[in-house]
Amino acid sequence: MASGTRDNIRTNYHMYITATDTTPTQPNVNWELPFEANLRCDAELTTPGCVFSDLRASLNYSLSDPKHAAASAAYSFAQGRLRNWAPLTRADGLSAANRKRTCEEGSSDPFVYMYGEIPNDSCDEFPFAGSFEGGTDGALCADIIPRYEDGEWWIYRARADKPITYEEPCVRAHVALDANESAGGKYGSLVRRARILDTEKYNVSVVD
Repeated sequence: MASGTRDNIRTNYHMYITATDTTPTQPNVNWELPFEANLRCDAELTTPGCVFSDLRASLNYSLSDPKHAAASAAYSFAQGRLRNWAPLTRADGLSAANRKRTCEEGSSDPFVYMYGEIPNDSCDEFPFAGSFEGGTDGALCADIIPRYEDGEWWIYRARADKPITYEEPCVRAHVALDANESAGGKYGSLVRRARILDTEKYNVSVVD
């Protein structure tokens, strides 16, 4: 395929069965796999490839993953308490602008780092900056700190002057930069592996 192109294919299969000295009762069989799903082939990512585009990709995080458990706890709070586990939509090329509006100078209430409590603190936003759901003014987000206490993750508000209302459209979590980047790397890997193209939706889930 030429770079930047895509095509959809409907897979069909036909089998004709014969056996010596027999008369098949049903020699012809036709079917489609899997469950009449479309096979989309594209050359829009790094390398060409194909996926069943009707089957939505899932980005799965774990609270037990030592690389980004704190980020997973923040996403679990955002998805479970604020968004009812709604999917996200990939927005190719919007990450920098969205992040500025949520975490940086584009926000009417810029993120305040808490290096005294979170070494190597960073702003981990959800919905992701690389999604169409991202890019909300950070002033509207819940500012939170995920903490691991007594064998489980707890969510605390980060600022006394900004209580959590549970009506916020987004979260800004105080998460160590290495955990933030690890979680982002997991998303980037899924985009390539599941071939999530611009404007396509994907699920985000968090397990223990």
